[in-house]
Amino acid sequence: MKLPACLLCMPRFFATARTTVSYACRCQNQYLLTQEQSSQVPRLKPDTIFTRPTTLRLRSSLKKKISDRRPASLVPGDYVKSCDGFGTFGFDIHHRYSDPVKGILDLDGLPEKGSLEYYTAMAHRDRLIHGRRLADTVDPKPLAFAYGNETFRIPSLGYLHYANVSLGTPSLWFLVALDTGSDLFWLPCDCISCVKGFVTRSGRETDFNIYSLNTSSTGMKVPCNSTLCDHRKQCSESHNTCPYHVRYLSNDTSTTGFLVEDVLHLITDDSRSKVIDARVTFGCGRVQTGSLLDGAAPNGLFGLGMENISVPSILASAGHAANSFSMCFGPDGIGRISFGDRGTSDQGETPFNLNSLRPTYNISMTQIIVEGNVTDVNFNAIFDSGTSFTYLNDPAYTIISERFNSKALEKRHPSDSKIPFEYCYDLSANQTSFEYPTVNLTMKGGDQFYVIDPIVIVPVKGGYLYCLAVVKSGDINIIGQNFMTGYRIVFDNEKMVLGWKASDCYDAKDANTLPINPTKSHSPAAAPTTTVEPKVTSRPGNVSPARSPSMISTPGNSLSLNYYDQTCPNAESIITNAVNEATKTDKTVPAALLRMHFHDCFIRGCDASVLLNSNGNNSAEKDGPPNISLHAFYVIDNAKKQLEASCPGIVSCADILALAARDAVVITGGPTWDVPKGRKDGRTSKASDSLQLPFPTFNFSQLQQSFSQRGLSIKDLVALSGGHTLGFSHCSSFQSRIHFFNSTNDIDPSIHPSFAASLRNICPVHNKVKNAGVTMDPSATTFDNTYYKLILQKKVLFSSDQALLTVTRSKELVSRFAASKEAFWQAFAKSMIKMSSIAGGQEVRKNCRVVN
Repeated sequence: MKLPACLLCMPRFFATARTTVSYACRCQNQYLLTQEQSSQVPRLKPDTIFTRPTTLRLRSSLKKKISDRRPASLVPGDYVKSCDGFGTFGFDIHHRYSDPVKGILDLDGLPEKGSLEYYTAMAHRDRLIHGRRLADTVDPKPLAFAYGNETFRIPSLGYLHYANVSLGTPSLWFLVALDTGSDLFWLPCDCISCVKGFVTRSGRETDFNIYSLNTSSTGMKVPCNSTLCDHRKQCSESHNTCPYHVRYLSNDTSTTGFLVEDVLHLITDDSRSKVIDARVTFGCGRVQTGSLLDGAAPNGLFGLGMENISVPSILASAGHAANSFSMCFGPDGIGRISFGDRGTSDQGETPFNLNSLRPTYNISMTQIIVEGNVTDVNFNAIFDSGTSFTYLNDPAYTIISERFNSKALEKRHPSDSKIPFEYCYDLSANQTSFEYPTVNLTMKGGDQFYVIDPIVIVPVKGGYLYCLAVVKSGDINIIGQNFMTGYRIVFDNEKMVLGWKASDCYDAKDANTLPINPTKSHSPAAAPTTTVEPKVTSRPGNVSPARSPSMISTPGNSLSLNYYDQTCPNAESIITNAVNEATKTDKTVPAALLRMHFHDCFIRGCDASVLLNSNGNNSAEKDGPPNISLHAFYVIDNAKKQLEASCPGIVSCADILALAARDAVVITGGPTWDVPKGRKDGRTSKASDSLQLPFPTFNFSQLQQSFSQRGLSIKDLVALSGGHTLGFSHCSSFQSRIHFFNSTNDIDPSIHPSFAASLRNICPVHNKVKNAGVTMDPSATTFDNTYYKLILQKKVLFSSDQALLTVTRSKELVSRFAASKEAFWQAFAKSMIKMSSIAGGQEVRKNCRVVN
């Protein structure tokens, strides 16, 4: 047996590196041991099979809220190299239950992740998506979960993973479901029947974008003589337009329309994060039916199958990338899809079983190995990223479950119809550790697939259960996402193989190079990531485009230092005076203005869209979850009022905000700089767009990607992060670092113990103090370099701040800025000019809170 290269010997969410070491992993002819390395540990031969039961430790604090667990990180894999001259590009993928999704869409009413209701809901969703293939009967009725006096109904829970893609000119973002089981990419388009948006339980409405050829200058219809047109016989003589119709396995679920072609904006996976405009064929979906109207694919579906109509095949035929893609599923619910990625030479591989009538990602297995007990088998299974759990029919199901049961040490839990898994085991309320059997699969060709994630832990009354997360199916075998978590899964349609290798999904090394010179400067704009109670429209329509910010690295886009010299010479002094007057009575104003400007520029460019008020039909950016705590809008309003009196219709709100942010730094003792002026104000503002903001939980790779998409370098990232030297943070922004961090540590190991203890006193688990929190640093009203000194001392609030020490280049900059306030100030001023030059809007508002 070949061990998976660079795979940490640590299974599942609750695996601990503190147990006695008696096994190891082979990685590039070296062995990786768990943290308690010992010379007494025997080194394993390269063909050793995992045979020791995996020991799990449950901390007492962790048991209080087991659903908040975080997985231990896997050892990163090698560089993902391209051997064929191609590089890779792609976008993030989000699980329905990832933190960004829950934060944006107010999903607190859904079952809590890790709860019994959650696992039941996910299994129910799997059955609905796959129709009758997973069970003898399928209950079409929605699930209902009661919480207090409310009941939340879940019709299907939709697809499992979503991505935000940018398409057309001007670019629009779309929230699309990812599906390896189908081929066509389609979007709601000039709708007769489609999902227009959603309404949250609190009544907040958010619109989705609707594609239209009438609004995209690069779009065109696909003619009937195209090689991608499969329904030529249905073409009418009067219209040379290729129709399409796709039916899905879910009951009465389909999409109908015609094929179009437009540009898909993709970002390269290398450090330069450049953009490529790739022409792709997709469906203009005019009519959706069934579960597509119930939220299964709220804003389109991205087919990833093998046929020529799929996007990976189209990108390959156009010479943009190899005909291969990878999907990596991080345990935090956020992962990555990369087109052109063929994996590495040392990854595990197995050939696809090809069916000329309906090719799918179907593979064969030859052995099931449970706790070292090998059973020869011969069955096929589909690798389906859109299925939550693994589904096997007999004899495979009986073999894996009974072998697992025979090796399990805990007492088996009585059969319970409320639990979707048959083999579950009781854990007592005071039990602090347990062991479960290891599971390996031998694929056709002999390579081993070590299942990192074979179990789930379910809280029940009086304690917990752990369950083998395999469900008995009707007539099909599916390897679901739970078995794929912790791996980069490669779907190689050139070699016709499935590949796999352990990965943490966001390690900085997992990057490819691709020398692409984009013809236009687009960047995919982000979107919300699921839907609640979709609104269905029965009329054609389109919503305002969420345009991507234009990325520029120098002050451009008609900006100039003397822009108002003739038309409003007192503009800067009026704004400075407004900031100074407000700060006299409220010392939090400078930090608020600086944060407001940053949040504005990172969404649609520096266009003052963050200032716009919500109205009856739309929830604006400032009311999105990451922006709820923004304040001091009155300072901008006061400055605008004075400017309109002095020089009406001249100074944009975007320029007021940029200048006010500069003045906020100056008034707190920081550097000054000349602000280029001439920005325009935007006309669109959506709360859902706040998903584009960097989250305080981001690791460095995620931060770098977010900044590079906006034309900002690592130096800009580190310098602009210094703005955290001002202000205040609520407990919710760093609570996950000081309580229930992961299975091994209740507190994030990267935070200083004494600092964590002080934070825990202020922010207990059950905090009854409204708006509790702490200042960003002890000198939170002075713009100094204390922030960087605290990073080196491991005394910063956000994990995204501490992440600046995880990469050599950023660590060097942190040290330099900590040692020299002047070096920080110089870099910060340059980076502020660069960020505030990201182009945005179209008009000069008369009132900063409403469009003209």
